[in-house]
Amino acid sequence: MKASDDLADQVASVAVARRANHLLIGLFALPLIILSLLGLGTEYAVRELEQRKLGEHRQAILINAGALRAVLESELNTTAFLANGIEAYIVARKGKVDPQEMGAMLGLIFERGKHFRNLGVAPDNRLQYLFPLTGNERAIGLNYAENAAQWPSVERVMREGKGRLAGPLELIQGGQALIYRAPVFIDGHYWGLVSTVIDANGLLQLMTPILEQKALRIALRGRDGLGADGEVFFGDATLFEHENVHLDINIPGGTWQMAIAATDDDEVSSLPVRLTGWTVALLFSLLTALLMRTLIQRTRLTGRQQATLNALRQTEGELQKQRDVLEATVDTRTRELMDANALLQTAKESAEAANLAKSGFIANMSHEIRTPMNAIIGLTHLLARDMPNPVQKSRLKKILVAAEHLSRILNGILDFSKIEAEKLTLHCEDFAMEEIREQLIALFGEQAQSKGLTLTLDFSSLPPKLHGDATRLLQMLINHIGNALKFTDQGSIEVGAKIEQREAGQLLVRFQVKDTGIGLSPEQVSRVFEAFEQADNSTTRRYSGTGLGLAINRQLARLMGGEVGVDSQPGAGSIFWFTVCLEAITPTIQESANTQTTSLALANPLRHAGKCILLAEDNPINREVAVDLLKELELQIDTAEDGQQAVLQAGRKHYDLILMDIQMPQLDGTAATQLIRQQIGNETVPILAMTANVNLDDRLACKAAGMDDHIAKPIHPDLLQSTLLSWLDKTGQTP
Repeated sequence: MKASDDLADQVASVAVARRANHLLIGLFALPLIILSLLGLGTEYAVRELEQRKLGEHRQAILINAGALRAVLESELNTTAFLANGIEAYIVARKGKVDPQEMGAMLGLIFERGKHFRNLGVAPDNRLQYLFPLTGNERAIGLNYAENAAQWPSVERVMREGKGRLAGPLELIQGGQALIYRAPVFIDGHYWGLVSTVIDANGLLQLMTPILEQKALRIALRGRDGLGADGEVFFGDATLFEHENVHLDINIPGGTWQMAIAATDDDEVSSLPVRLTGWTVALLFSLLTALLMRTLIQRTRLTGRQQATLNALRQTEGELQKQRDVLEATVDTRTRELMDANALLQTAKESAEAANLAKSGFIANMSHEIRTPMNAIIGLTHLLARDMPNPVQKSRLKKILVAAEHLSRILNGILDFSKIEAEKLTLHCEDFAMEEIREQLIALFGEQAQSKGLTLTLDFSSLPPKLHGDATRLLQMLINHIGNALKFTDQGSIEVGAKIEQREAGQLLVRFQVKDTGIGLSPEQVSRVFEAFEQADNSTTRRYSGTGLGLAINRQLARLMGGEVGVDSQPGAGSIFWFTVCLEAITPTIQESANTQTTSLALANPLRHAGKCILLAEDNPINREVAVDLLKELELQIDTAEDGQQAVLQAGRKHYDLILMDIQMPQLDGTAATQLIRQQIGNETVPILAMTANVNLDDRLACKAAGMDDHIAKPIHPDLLQSTLLSWLDKTGQTP
């Protein structure tokens, strides 16, 4: 039994080796065969394509050639017909013509002809009648029989007894001419000759518009009506040397031959088809080779597996003895792994739940803090607007500064949470550096002045317009300048920028904030960009803050393709810098015009006075603040305390714009928006979210519900008014 098994294994090994050899031959032969077959097919397809294109090209040229031939034959036959009219007149008069009648008839025919230079009648081959006579007086009395240059053509016409077109020939007075001579026979006897001189240049110029329009070139041969045997008298003679279209043109008494070709006689481009075909052929060949190689590897692997199987069979007895032990060990290990996986799954679910709980907590806290902050900032703004007492105005302004500082801290915490969750994304758009400079001056100019510091901002080395995330860039500058103001008691703060790299419109820009403050030690520099760290991190530190600003700046700089750093010494000030990748934008004339138009529009904040606005807001204080802010624009404001009231009011009355809070009782803002969009007449009314829900998911949910824009709380009065006016501008003309 053992010997028979060994023999079977040897036979199987030999079969596997033979199959591997056959596949090795196929590895080289089969790809070559496929490449050849597909390549030949490609060449055949290319040839058929070229033949078809050439046929279509030739057919188009034949059509145009026929049109040209029709023009020439029509003009020449018309000329012959008019000359034959003179002949018919002479025959009808039996050769006894009246000189006055002859002159009048020649003048009439001359006017009818398009290309006549002169008409002549020569009884007994002596020129007696000629029109026009002016300039040709010396030709009267010319005897063709005595003119060696013209007599051969005249004699041929007499001999053949029919009209014939001669030329083109050069005239003494300039230009080329064709001469049509028609013999006149009366009762079988030769009477004389009718001769017409045709302007060849004018005749041939009839073809110029067709040639230019159709982009064609032609050549004519067959001087004196000799057809293919005549010499070339018009166009490029080389056209007759190629396989171009040739056509015969019938003229009185003979033929001309025309060769025609396209001006831009482009060859049929078969390179794309050939390249595609051979590429496909090569790919199929490579795929076949890879397949054959894989089969060979599998065959060899089968051989090795067979050898391994033989070895396994030899040790089968020993394995059988240990099988029970191994099965027990595997069962034990499996149970241990299952227990470990269960623990891991539990830990994963706990971590995810904790992460969701943290995100939900932060989002909820953001909403809860922003809602009262909106009331604080709004009411403070209204009090500052209406308060005449300078001292009270100053205190209200300090409240606004504190509220905005609290808002920045909240935004920093939210941004850091997004960074930790890897959900922070950039929103790139075109922006002007001058606008960022003006915002920074508005934010920090008065603070620097109150501390006796000199604040300078110089972005003159940068293009006036850039493309990138302007909001995040402004946030990074605010964080750095805010820190510089915090840690500098005297001296100056210098904010600047320069381009470190420029490549194809992409700029690597370095921004830096230099101060004369307290400076940093090397140990402080090493940890100043870490989260929740400050240079003074003791419990008795004199400077407030969360320690998140510089950590956020580092993450934002990396998102924008740059880095952050600081150069500082204790007591010698600091230079905080960061780099970002931006794109240079060249402002167009149209953009400048749009900017001027926008500025003019913003200069008239009452341009929509009298329009009706619906405000849906459940918080009475925030509702009061929004109404007072919008009254500055002289708008009519209706209010709704929840989403359900907003839907009912929008259904009963047309509003020019709707401001919609999100979290409201009865019916939230997104559901209310969806119902309003279903009402007739409210499909396109602008609906703006005015909410403390500021996350990206919240913004996307507002857009999906049908809202047009998003205004985050706490609301800046100027931003609310400018956004609302901008959307009212889009709804139509002002009342």
